[in-house]
Amino acid sequence: MGPDGYYAQSRMSTTGGGPLLDPLEPPHGPSPRSLGAAVAKEWLPTSIAELSNRFSGATDWSAIEQILQAVPQPKKIAVRDVGQASFASFVDVAQQSYLHFDTGLPVSWNAHTAPKSMDITFANEQVVVLSHWDWDHLHAAFSIKQLLDAKWIVPSQKLGPGAARLALAIARKGNLFVWPAGKTFTGTHISLAECMGSPKNSNNTGLVLRATLQSGRDALLSGDADYSNIPVSLKTSADYLLVTHHGAAMMVGSTPIDPASNLGFAAVSYGAGNSYRHPHLLTELSHARAGWYPWRATARLYTIPRSNRYFT
Repeated sequence: MGPDGYYAQSRMSTTGGGPLLDPLEPPHGPSPRSLGAAVAKEWLPTSIAELSNRFSGATDWSAIEQILQAVPQPKKIAVRDVGQASFASFVDVAQQSYLHFDTGLPVSWNAHTAPKSMDITFANEQVVVLSHWDWDHLHAAFSIKQLLDAKWIVPSQKLGPGAARLALAIARKGNLFVWPAGKTFTGTHISLAECMGSPKNSNNTGLVLRATLQSGRDALLSGDADYSNIPVSLKTSADYLLVTHHGAAMMVGSTPIDPASNLGFAAVSYGAGNSYRHPHLLTELSHARAGWYPWRATARLYTIPRSNRYFT
């Protein structure tokens, strides 16, 4: 991680830092004094709905079904150590990653929580399922080409400038697939649905994913959605749980799902010393009362070093 918050990419692993430039725009040299009319500023969408109006096929449900039906059953799921962010990957028997649930890296003021490097071996075909359009859930796509070139399945939400640039770049490649309201996908080893929260809250209106691993164990990946807003069809007990919202405080009355067995665990993705003071103690206690104790952090915790955590 460089001092300005961006990774530099070398083959399959991030190895150093670079200046804070927009990788989705051409590089700029010294700016000469203008002698004519100003160049028009590039159009950026303020929402996925606005973007979809310009790109036909973005909300094609049959295309989304086809993508998800072709996703192989994972050997394991890597909950990646990305500091104060979220990034989980389906991994096959050859240790290649091919589907990612979020592709986050920390925002600039939490850059100190990021790992020094990331090692990811990519399969030929890549799919990204984005839980919601927050920076700490999508930032890695700005510096890792395999992610930028992936097929993206995304919720229809409002966009900030950075998210808008990413969405526009993906749409121009023909790789943006917008989740239609009210739809649920149920396959042999993947279920995917939209959360049921207030439209004003992107955390609680994003996508949530449930997967069955080759071991037969189930995992729930919740993004930042409060458990109370996850559709009932996906909220049954599971062997593995990716704790919601980096372990942040939950809504009053909200409770985690129950563990299906004592074979798995709950993983929580956060960066030590983050500005939000995640995870929240009461959230950890709520998970412990539900049977998820102890949870396993991607951050260093006491004598346990920071690392990826694996659902197997």
